[in-house]
Amino acid sequence: MLLFIVYGYTQNIPVLNVKDKPLGLSTLDIKVEVVGNIAITTYDMLFYNPTNNILEGQLNFPLGDGHDVSRFALDINGKLRDAVVVDKELGRIAFEDVVRRQVDPALLEKGTGNNYKARIYPIPANGYKRVVLAYEQELLLKETAHYYNLPLNFEKKLDNFKLEITVFEQKSKPVIEKGEIANLKFTNWNKNFKTQISKKDFIPNKSIIIKIPIPSNSEKVLVYGNFFYAYKTLSPKKRLRQKPKQITIYWDASLSMENRNLEKEISFLDSYFSNLKNIDISFIVFSNTLLKNKSFKIENGNWNTLKEDIKNIVYDGGTNYDVIYNLNTNSDVSLLFSDGLASLSNYNFRTSKPMFIVNSLVKSNYSQLNQLTELSNGAYLNLNTLSVTEALELTKYEPFKFINYTTNSDVLDIYPKGSKRVDNDFSIAGKNVKNGDIITLHFGFGNTITQHLDIEIKGSEASNPMTRRIWAQQKLNTLEIDSKTNKTEIIQLGIDYSLVTDYTSLIVLEEVMDYVRYKITPPKELLEEYNALLASIEEKKKTRNESTISDAVSLRRIENFDLNSETISRESLDGFFNNADEELNEAVMSFSEPNGNTLNGVVNMDTIDNISSRAYLRDETPNNVAKYKEKLVVKKRTLDSDYIKALRKASSKKEAYKLYLEQRKDYSKVPAYYSDVSTYFKNHFNDNSYSIRILSNIAEVDFDDYELLKVYAYQLQLNFESELAVFIYKRILELRPEDSQSYRDLALAYQKIGKCQEALDLFNSIITGDIYKNSRRRIFPGMKLIARNEIKHLIQNYKDDLDLSAINKDLLKEVDLDIRIVVDWNHNDTDIDLHIIDPNLEECYYSHPKTKIGGVMSPDMTQGFGPEEFVLSKAKKGDYFIKIKYFGDRYQKAENPTFMKVTIYKYYGTNRESKNIKIIRLTNKDDQETIAKISI
Repeated sequence: MLLFIVYGYTQNIPVLNVKDKPLGLSTLDIKVEVVGNIAITTYDMLFYNPTNNILEGQLNFPLGDGHDVSRFALDINGKLRDAVVVDKELGRIAFEDVVRRQVDPALLEKGTGNNYKARIYPIPANGYKRVVLAYEQELLLKETAHYYNLPLNFEKKLDNFKLEITVFEQKSKPVIEKGEIANLKFTNWNKNFKTQISKKDFIPNKSIIIKIPIPSNSEKVLVYGNFFYAYKTLSPKKRLRQKPKQITIYWDASLSMENRNLEKEISFLDSYFSNLKNIDISFIVFSNTLLKNKSFKIENGNWNTLKEDIKNIVYDGGTNYDVIYNLNTNSDVSLLFSDGLASLSNYNFRTSKPMFIVNSLVKSNYSQLNQLTELSNGAYLNLNTLSVTEALELTKYEPFKFINYTTNSDVLDIYPKGSKRVDNDFSIAGKNVKNGDIITLHFGFGNTITQHLDIEIKGSEASNPMTRRIWAQQKLNTLEIDSKTNKTEIIQLGIDYSLVTDYTSLIVLEEVMDYVRYKITPPKELLEEYNALLASIEEKKKTRNESTISDAVSLRRIENFDLNSETISRESLDGFFNNADEELNEAVMSFSEPNGNTLNGVVNMDTIDNISSRAYLRDETPNNVAKYKEKLVVKKRTLDSDYIKALRKASSKKEAYKLYLEQRKDYSKVPAYYSDVSTYFKNHFNDNSYSIRILSNIAEVDFDDYELLKVYAYQLQLNFESELAVFIYKRILELRPEDSQSYRDLALAYQKIGKCQEALDLFNSIITGDIYKNSRRRIFPGMKLIARNEIKHLIQNYKDDLDLSAINKDLLKEVDLDIRIVVDWNHNDTDIDLHIIDPNLEECYYSHPKTKIGGVMSPDMTQGFGPEEFVLSKAKKGDYFIKIKYFGDRYQKAENPTFMKVTIYKYYGTNRESKNIKIIRLTNKDDQETIAKISI
């Protein structure tokens, strides 16, 4: 039974997918190091590309509870280069900027639910790509041993396979409980136990389980410099809970729960109800909305009726904990069956009564689930690591807790600091320790101490550099309980101790100058050259009076910079600024210093903004403009994909929904599918319930993908779901604080729900440039101009409700436009051009930005997410046609097309104002399309 429990919890080997299919693995070298209850597993993988094309892959993998990535490295020009930890925002800025220069770095980020992802490029044609990935984990203690599980489930033969496992400072010999491989045997080696094998043409298809015996009252203390790590086994006394008479079960039926281990969850409930016998149940099912609220009476453990209800639940929609937050229940205990991945709400669910959270999915928000149960004096029942019997025990007995510690030292920095549930073992780590220090650990129930344990630090303790990192990880776990408040400290801790956190990532750059450019400390092999370059730059700064071009840029030669690969294209600048060449050249030369805001070729904000404003407002009219001669017909857009054609054959809404659930198996990872089907249900059946639920699955597909979330937010605004749109735009701002578009999007969403002061402050931060201060953010010409129109519009409509003390007086002028058209899009680094053809058949676009009748086009956005804007103060009577030209984007995927939002205003800023929003999916590169007509 024990082996089944341990074996059932598998951390899959990382897979490199190309177009959602795994790339073949040629060589695999695995190293495992175990210290106390911590194991570090390193995968050194060599992938083979059998095609004649250079490929791009996606490394995407969830880690289990207590697992953390500790290393990421790539082959760069034949040599392995380790990634270094960087501030998450800076990492993305550096990564995307380097990619624009046709140099391909790698960035590994931690997402929601302990999910990690990295883009791997290039994978050479008919060649190999080496990737190294390592993670740390806390080992399971079962009875009198730690268990380590190495999943090996390969179906194809590997050219080379190596495995090495070392258990440090171990007295008893580890035992291979499952997955025997010839010659894989532990031998004693310098107070450690070690085993290793090497195979050729081998299929490693049997997972290995290692049993590491731990004697009762085991203690292990490691010291490294002024850091210590202590591990102890415990024998806590148990204290029974009072049996509840009434319980509430909250059942998460969102899409992410579809692959739950329902069999094991039902098995747990079998045991739970058998133990309670007679109980009243409130059964609440939810996803994006409340789906069911039903009462059951369990007598003598018989719960067959409830069981059938559970077995018939359909999993669909996002996860909104707000819908169950205010439900009134008189329960003694609550059970939440969920993965903790909140895609439609904040996780504000709280209860004063014990809550038990049951989860059977690897991809989960472990820290959030653990925190909630700690606060309620309940327990987190992770069925990936617990047997049904063990899970039941946690519901029967009060949690035994580490309460706090005392010490004779006043400088020790120890984690955890207190109030943490413990089972049969416990570990603690500290900094600033010295020989002879004594730490007394206090354990008990609630706030009552029932047990004391002393740890004395001795100079003779074993030394291991891992001790330093263990302390940092323990501190991080404490800081992440309130991660937003502790963001700055988390970033610094991550950088200092090479930890991947919610706010730090791992990056690999190809050239030393790129590390200099972004002030990112490189790996050891590049450090000498990096320091030499920095010293050279500092020396030149001392001897030069002029600093219009940074020293780092001058080392690379300014002509190497291609403006076409940066924020502002040379074509758009030449066409738009006309006679501003002299001013433009001055701006282009104004690259900032390495310790300033940018070194990525972005034009100085103040200079380019002044140029943009003058060009935008220039009172010049062109002469002899050629009339538009092409046919002007608005294209009729219809949904004609195969899955929509199939849905049209359904005779009823329920039949169509049933067919959708079948179709979804083939399109589950295609966000456009959910958008299309949602639109179909809304238009064909005049339905909101199914339509909204289906659409919300976009947030479930990947809550860390800002491009997908933008699509969802667009549709929410179209459907007048303004409150939820604000939540999604807040999430996008968390994911992309480096984009000025994120601030504007949220400001507009705030205004829609009446949070006008918040909207005003965000608009003003764009206009004043506050969002760019102390950052390396890209600056888009025209963003400030567009925000000026929007803040004026906001002020003239809500000025009595606003604090305008920080607003420039120029912004208090009213805006009055007969026509205003704005386009945004969801894909980064995409070039979409807005064209307007007026009644005179004069075409206004990026290289012809002003028309005879006064129409003005904002500066061209060749990258980012837009927006682009056309305004006309006094419109001539007649028809105005809106046309777009789509140039595509570098990383376009067929299953994730570009979505564009077109917002059309008539009589903007007046009491006759009207607004129309269109969401348009773009699929063809260089597509030109007339999408709408405005009649005045």
